Amino acid sequence: MQESNRIPAILLNDVWVGYQKETWVLRGISLSVKQGEAVLLTGPNGSGKTTLIRLLASLIPHVYHAYVRGEVRVCGIDPIADPDTVVRSVGYVGHEPDAQILMPTVFDEIAFAQLLSGVREPRVIEQRLTESLARVEGSALRQRATHELSGGEIAKVVLAANLARQPPLLLLDEPTAFLDKESTEAFLHTLATLREAGHTLVIASQHVRLYQKLVDRVIYIVDGRVDKRGEQRTSVVKEREPPAVRPCETPMEETPIVAVRNVWYRYPRSSSYALRGVSLRLHAGLYVVLGPNGSGKTTLLKLIAGIYSPTKGSVRSQGSPLYLPQDPRLFFTHETLKAEIEAVHKSFDKEAGRVVDQMGLTPFLTTPVHHLSYGLQRRAAIAVGLLGGFNPLLIDEPTAGVDPSGVEALLQILARIRERCIVVATHDQQLVERLGIPTERQIRMENGRVLV
Repeated sequence: MQESNRIPAILLNDVWVGYQKETWVLRGISLSVKQGEAVLLTGPNGSGKTTLIRLLASLIPHVYHAYVRGEVRVCGIDPIADPDTVVRSVGYVGHEPDAQILMPTVFDEIAFAQLLSGVREPRVIEQRLTESLARVEGSALRQRATHELSGGEIAKVVLAANLARQPPLLLLDEPTAFLDKESTEAFLHTLATLREAGHTLVIASQHVRLYQKLVDRVIYIVDGRVDKRGEQRTSVVKEREPPAVRPCETPMEETPIVAVRNVWYRYPRSSSYALRGVSLRLHAGLYVVLGPNGSGKTTLLKLIAGIYSPTKGSVRSQGSPLYLPQDPRLFFTHETLKAEIEAVHKSFDKEAGRVVDQMGLTPFLTTPVHHLSYGLQRRAAIAVGLLGGFNPLLIDEPTAGVDPSGVEALLQILARIRERCIVVATHDQQLVERLGIPTERQIRMENGRVLV
């Protein structure tokens, strides 16, 4: 065996990381990942998974300021001392894929990623671009402008750009969070192919069952440490099947809270319509908008919220709408969750305390929101939206990146909604089934149209 093959792909020895001095997110982490191994990092929101992925990708401390102690080696290189070398060997997909888009078109984005990795031959760039898009069910996106892509489509492009680079090590943080079922299956098949070809995979995700057949090991991280359960072979990993939640029955009053009449919408500089002749009447209670990536779910929510104006048709809301985006970073305007709640709820009263406690956010009330994990930011944004009295409340992919306890709390809260109109856009069919949403409150979309 060659000496290079004996070097671990990842080696951590007593590693501590904190975004604030003496406030540690990772606490004495030690682990090793062999070359060609596939590993899943899992654990509750705020446990340190994303911080660990950022450290391995050289984003900490060079992009995200943080204090680091201990020994870190990625492909035998110190990512803190030599980030440029590590970046050329590592593919990284974060849970905020839109933040990784740099170019105006999909073609340019994937070609540029290859150029940064040293690929110069146009024929090779073209071939890899075509193959990588096909691997994520994204061939139709090739000539699209990146600014008009849905969240799921952006995730496909970022995945494809990393696949086209062909790095020996892939770091993936909730990579399927915004993908529909078909795209997720295609991506898992691609990961299996990469693993067989000898690539090293490190995946951070709540969805143990989804990756169970793909990975060699599952590593549990709790409170910044490798949990006492340590590592488990995937053959013994089990997930509890959560009980179904039954929503309150809500009568359909005559006057709708939201009325959408024959709405067509076309993005600026686009020749095609993202929404085509959509008409809806939404009353109090819970609705779900379903459909594949790029079907128009997010566009519809933004039109109802008044963020976009219809190209044709009209949208009317009886109350004050609020849109909660897929990326929670775009939502917060105050330093802490407590300040966010006080801004919309007048004061932090018993109701606020109950919702915050139910969502598992009480320990994080005074933590700067930009220091929270992605899953905790999602929960925090939803808590603020629920407490603000907004009507309709429009939530885009509420369970993406949220751990099982957070999903359970959200389901219990949503199931009790009666007075307000809440519209949830999702591709998570299990969420719909658990909530027991009746067919008449399921809005199914495809190619910008509502299916009847």
